[in-house]
Amino acid sequence: MKNLTIFLLTLIIFSSCYEVPEEKEGLKVISFENQGFEQLKADGFTVIPIIAKINSEAAEEFRTISFSAKSSAKSGAFLGDSSDSGKIEEVVKKDGSATVYFRLPQSMATIIFTASVGLNQKYKDEFLLELSPNYPDTLIIEPNELKITPNKSMDLTTYLVAFGEKKTSINTFVNFSASQKDDTTNLENLGKFLKQQTAFSMADEKVEVSFLVDSTEINLNIPIQIKAEVKTDLDSIISSMINIGVN
Repeated sequence: MKNLTIFLLTLIIFSSCYEVPEEKEGLKVISFENQGFEQLKADGFTVIPIIAKINSEAAEEFRTISFSAKSSAKSGAFLGDSSDSGKIEEVVKKDGSATVYFRLPQSMATIIFTASVGLNQKYKDEFLLELSPNYPDTLIIEPNELKITPNKSMDLTTYLVAFGEKKTSINTFVNFSASQKDDTTNLENLGKFLKQQTAFSMADEKVEVSFLVDSTEINLNIPIQIKAEVKTDLDSIISSMINIGVN
C-alpha cells in the first residue's frame, strides 16, 4: 500500500510539472520548410516534396505530422494515400522534419497544404500553392470524314498533345475558324462550329466540335481550311490547320 501511495504521488507531481508547450511570439511549434518552388503547372504528372518541421523546443511527444491538401478542384494526391483522402501522416526524423510527396493535379487550382501536430491537431501551419496552366505543345485535328458536304455537319476531334508524360491542363479552351484561300478566293469566318462555346478540354486532353457550312457561303472548287488555336497566358498562339475537300 505504501509503494502504491508513493507511485501515485510521483505520478501527480510529474503530471503537474508537464506542460504542452504554447507557441511563443516568433516561435512556431510546427512550420513548413521554405519550399522555394518555381511556377508549377497543373500537368497531372509532376511530383513535389512537401516538408514540415517541428521546432526543436517543442515537446518530444510530437513524433508524427499530419498533412492535408484541400482545393475547390480535384487537388492532386499524396503518394501513398491509397484511399485518395487528401490526407497522410509521416513519422518525424531525428532532425524534427517529415517529408511527403504530392502529385500535382491536372486541374488549375489553388491548393491549401496543412501540417499539424498535437491533440486535436492544435498546432499547425499552412501554405498556398497556385498552379498555372500546362498548355499543349501541339494540336492534332481529326475529322470524321475526308470531305465535307455543304449543309451537313462534320465532326472534328482535336487532341491537345503535351510532350512527354505531362498532360494538358483540364479546361484549356480551343478556338476554331474556317476559311478558303487561293489566288482568286479569300473567304474568312466560314460556317459555324457547333459546341464552340463549350470547347474546353477534359482529362482525356481532347475537344470535340461539329462544323456546318452552307453551300452559298463557299467556293465548291477549293478545300476549306479549318484552324484550331489555343491562346496562352503569354499571348502566344498554339495552332494547327487541316484542309478539308468539298463534296
